[in-house]
Amino acid sequence: MSMDAPVQYPYRHLLREEERLELSRPDTPRVLRDIGLLWAQILLAWAGAWYLGSAWAIALAMLVVGNRYYALYIIGHDGLHRRLHGDVRINDLINDGLILAPIGAITRVNRLNHMQHHRTLGRPGDPDLFKYRSREKLSAGALLLSFTGLPLVLRAAGNVFGPGKTAAAAVARPKHSRRDLAILGLWQLALIGGLTLAFGWWGYPLLWLLPVAMLTVAFDLLRVFSEHSVENETAGTTLAERMVMVESSFPERLLFSPMNMNHHVAHHLWPTIPYYHLPRATALLEARALDTGTPIVRRRGYCRYLLACLARAAGSRFTPAP
Repeated sequence: MSMDAPVQYPYRHLLREEERLELSRPDTPRVLRDIGLLWAQILLAWAGAWYLGSAWAIALAMLVVGNRYYALYIIGHDGLHRRLHGDVRINDLINDGLILAPIGAITRVNRLNHMQHHRTLGRPGDPDLFKYRSREKLSAGALLLSFTGLPLVLRAAGNVFGPGKTAAAAVARPKHSRRDLAILGLWQLALIGGLTLAFGWWGYPLLWLLPVAMLTVAFDLLRVFSEHSVENETAGTTLAERMVMVESSFPERLLFSPMNMNHHVAHHLWPTIPYYHLPRATALLEARALDTGTPIVRRRGYCRYLLACLARAAGSRFTPAP
């Protein structure tokens, strides 16, 4: 079988088709409300930093901007799956115009990489494999550096924005249309011009680029690693072992998996289900898995797992609880 052929996901039979269809129905008013609230928080953070002008206010604004855009990014991920609206054109307009264009992405152009990840999870054809493959050979220092996202961010950007073909599939990437370039240009003009006028030359890099890199991209990489990596990985590692249910606290979910992204097992099983219905899908999955005796891999918290990986790299005997 080709390494790029679609994987056969376990557990999918645990949700009935009529339930999947019901949970997959888009709720566009809710999406627009969530997008508006998140952008309002970002704007308030910028306004507070401008009004107060102190170092601590700027630092706080950076935290808010990066984290709240991460939540927007998760909604944008649903947009890549065309789950923001039932009409593809309206979905892409919402996703491009309100979420992705600020980081230079366009749904139609940049979704191929993520679709390939879903098709080939855990296989060499998965373009995201570098984010979660076994890192047992890394030293504690190298592993900690990888957790900052710095060694991986260029690779991640190259997979999504690189020219030509997707990283794993021989599919030509669509070209940007005039509509795409107009949306991208207007957003960059607004961000660069607005933040420069308000704060000076450092406004755009310090209050947009850096927060997005450190609190959106880096934390998303940590989430993917925590949910798809396998301890003591072998050639016999199964797909079920790469689909991990992370039991996390509210602060962890705020940092690592906003907008219900901690329900990532349910998302991979049924990617048509939008973020606001994933808790219900997870509840059904867990109840039926328990009834049928189907094991689901669990981890107790993102931080606990990441610390355990660092401890193993350093030669410690500390291991995470099952």
